[in-house]
Amino acid sequence: MGFFDVYVDDRYIHTIDTYFYGSWGSHADYKLLLTNGTTGHHTVRIMKNVYSQGNKFIILGFTVSSGCYK
Repeated sequence: MGFFDVYVDDRYIHTIDTYFYGSWGSHADYKLLLTNGTTGHHTVRIMKNVYSQGNKFIILGFTVSSGCYK
């Protein structure tokens, strides 16, 4: 496992520590990538952090919501 930088539409969002500190039955950590963004296509880019020694991570899924419109 390692540290990975997340970008949305070429804008840095945050660095994710992909080590799972829990045990079986524990919840997996989640990260919010974008709120109040524009509707449409977005590019998510995940890159290994330059200080990371690990090379592995697992994406359990993405949730996309169009929000609530009146």
